[in-house]
Parts: sequence; structure tokens; C-alpha cells
Amino acid sequence: MKNFGTKDVSYLSTFSWCYEENRFHKFNVYSIGEDLNTNPGIYVLAVINHQRWIPLFVGMTDDLSKLRDEKRKTYKKALKIGATHVHVSTVHEYDLREEVFLGMIDFFEPPLNEKRFSAEAIQAIYLALKV
Repeated sequence: MKNFGTKDVSYLSTFSWCYEENRFHKFNVYSIGEDLNTNPGIYVLAVINHQRWIPLFVGMTDDLSKLRDEKRKTYKKALKIGATHVHVSTVHEYDLREEVFLGMIDFFEPPLNEKRFSAEAIQAIYLALKV
């Protein structure tokens, strides 16, 4: 699991995530639970660890406002292991949305984007983030 950033990021309202070597995409940063717009886009469920953002899950949707309903199980698992923020980018063009989404998954390998993850794996992530 890769993280990104070398300085305290907890105060930022925007953040640019890398999705390929030297390619970045800008996201707005919200606290978990804030209302989101109804636009299509990409989102990252993230946690701050040692002043760095760690992506726990990367998703894409046609309606960002339905994030908590649409990905309920993943959303709950992200909260369980410490997700504190959701990073959101409105992207109307499907091809760009898919490019950034797939690129971020390949680049960061977020733990909750794995097709299979056990309770033990989630617990290990949780414990690692508490260090």
C-alpha cells in the first residue's frame, strides 16, 4: 500500500493524487459524512497516517451524492479501518474518469479495492495505521 505526500496534509481542501508516473488529478477533500454533489466522478476514501494521505478505496460513480448508499459495504469497511476523509473529483467524461480510476488502483493498490480481502487483512491494516 503506497502513500503520497511528504508534508502535513490534514489542512488541505484540495489534493492532487498521482495516477500514473508523473500524472496527477486534483480532488476536493471532504470529511467523511459531508454531503456531496450529484455529478459523476471519482472518489477516494482515505486516512491520514503520519501526515500523509493513504488511499483505502478508490471508486467511480455516476452520482457522487449516492456514495454511501452505492458502496455501503466498502464505505463501512473503510470507516472501520480509519477512513477520515473522502476525496472527490467531478469528471463528466467517462473515458477520463475510467483512466484516472484504473490508474490510481494500479498505482496505489488500495487495500479495499482487492477483490477478496479477509477480516484478518482488514485488522492488519487497522493495526498498521494505529502505529
